[in-house]
Amino acid sequence: MLQGSYAAPPNWHEQASCGNHPDPELWWYNFYKLEDQKKFQVLRMAEAITICNQCPVRDLCLKQGLEDENLHLGSIWGGLTAFERRTMAKKPMNLKLIQSEKQITAQVRKKVGKIA
Repeated sequence: MLQGSYAAPPNWHEQASCGNHPDPELWWYNFYKLEDQKKFQVLRMAEAITICNQCPVRDLCLKQGLEDENLHLGSIWGGLTAFERRTMAKKPMNLKLIQSEKQITAQVRKKVGKIA
C-alpha cells in the first residue's frame, strides 16, 4: 500500500465511490460542542469511512490525502481522518486543535468497528 512513487491516472476521481454520492459533504466534518451534534457527526464520519473502505481507488485517494495541502483538519481522504493522516505523514500538530480531532477519530473508529 502506497509503496513507491508513480503518477496516478488523471481520471481516478471518476472511479471514486464518493464521486457519485448524493452527499459529498459527508467527507467533511466540523467540531461541534453540543453532544447531539457530535454523535451525529460521528455517525456521518463512520458512514464516509465505511464507503471509503469499499472504494476501488482508496489507495490513490489516500496518497493524495497525504499531500500537505490536504492534511487540513475536518476532512476524510482514503478512509482516514486528518488526525490519522497527519500521524501517518509524521506532520507536526497543534495540540489544542488536535485534541478534538483525536477524540472524534477514536469515537469514529469504534463506530466503524461495530459496522464492519
